Amino acid sequence: MQTLRLGLLLVLLSSAFGVRAADTLTVDSVQALLDSIMANVDKRNAKAVVRAFAKDATITLDLPQDLGGRMEMGRKKYGEMLRQSFATSSNYKYEVTNVKIALAADKRSAVVTDEVMETMEMGGITISTSTAERVEIVLVNGNPKVQTLYGKVKLLSPL
Repeated sequence: MQTLRLGLLLVLLSSAFGVRAADTLTVDSVQALLDSIMANVDKRNAKAVVRAFAKDATITLDLPQDLGGRMEMGRKKYGEMLRQSFATSSNYKYEVTNVKIALAADKRSAVVTDEVMETMEMGGITISTSTAERVEIVLVNGNPKVQTLYGKVKLLSPL
């Protein structure tokens, strides 16, 4: 009973002091989401990376034909792909540049474009790629989430 009272008190205090989920996106809230994703990629934490995605998110990666061509997937499959990639690669380096954030007029969504450079070793082979990304961020229950990710991947090192 004491726990229930404490919980109700916290809800009432939160309401009284205006602590609630966001109604709109800001450049800072979008950047915080991107920073969180990058930190989790650096930690090679696929589970935390996909938590930044909406449950119905769509991910499309246009790879060179010799690497399989276009891949379309949802959040779960993307997480599995990240886990496998993190587990089978070494000397992983990841850098994001040219980040541009454009908020929609109603500030309920944003489009982010950037360039991702990745280098990793797999089976003794060094693989380097450059990916031009376009990411749509939306509010889900007041929290910024990735709704769509499109990446055009270029192979920079021969296989």
